[in-house]
Amino acid sequence: MIKSIVDYFKKHIFSVSIATAGFLSSIVTLCIDINSVLSIKWLILVIFISIVIITLLVGYIHNCNQKYFLTYNMFEKLPLEDLKKELQGCFLFKNNSPIKLSYEDIIKVYYIDEYDVENFIGIGCVKHIQSDNIIYHIKFYWLN
Repeated sequence: MIKSIVDYFKKHIFSVSIATAGFLSSIVTLCIDINSVLSIKWLILVIFISIVIITLLVGYIHNCNQKYFLTYNMFEKLPLEDLKKELQGCFLFKNNSPIKLSYEDIIKVYYIDEYDVENFIGIGCVKHIQSDNIIYHIKFYWLN
């Protein structure tokens, strides 16, 4: 993990430093007289270094989140067949695809009407799995 952070910093340090220097120079020339106080130069240097480090960390966190969500989005179009049964507050769905859900996965459920328009049903959680990952008991916490 440390190696990936260092690699990310090496790739982006130059562009972030130039952008931060431009931002700080525009703010300083508009608002602050550098010649009047000597210690303000050190404060600007500390602010510059802080902004560069914070920008790089936020960029790294955003990059990690993008990688996570890109791999998780494959579940958006999982075709489930409604078995039109309810068991202990859970609705039964049959999965005909090779993608498998696991216990406590949170999913959004839609249906496609006769005009090929997706209609939102609700957000639910997988409460039970039976028949070799084919039939799911989904409890809805928010129904449309």
